[in-house]
Amino acid sequence: MNKVEKSEGKGWKLVKLGSFKDMADKKGQSARGKFYLAPLLHIEQLDASVNSLKPGWINPFLHRHRSQVELYIFIKGKGEMKLGDKIVSVEEGDAVFVEPEIERGVRNNHDTELQFICIRAAGDSRITSPEEDGIPVKEKGWTPEQLL
Repeated sequence: MNKVEKSEGKGWKLVKLGSFKDMADKKGQSARGKFYLAPLLHIEQLDASVNSLKPGWINPFLHRHRSQVELYIFIKGKGEMKLGDKIVSVEEGDAVFVEPEIERGVRNNHDTELQFICIRAAGDSRITSPEEDGIPVKEKGWTPEQLL
């Protein structure tokens, strides 16, 4: 991961990840183009990730959660989101809320980058990381090994 600039004061913290246009080429904590903000900002009440998917990329796999709800906010591009047994088109300006038990995944099936923010809040505050709460689900076309 490229160096992340941080600063803080009493009651606030700032992290500078850089331009969205360069984000897909940077290695985040778990996947290229994915940056979890809670560990960078030392937040315990919620987490968020900033995501940039190049054409053909999947973020990072189809999954569901034990207790965390997620809110996806799409800020650039177009793609698809799998929500349970339904696949919906998503694009800039869309917001999608997902309950923990619903399988979900995002993939970029267009020719430009897809950028979005995913905000997570834990129903069980003892679970502190997305990896601890996440449950991978294997399905053809929704794993990093099977890019479009």
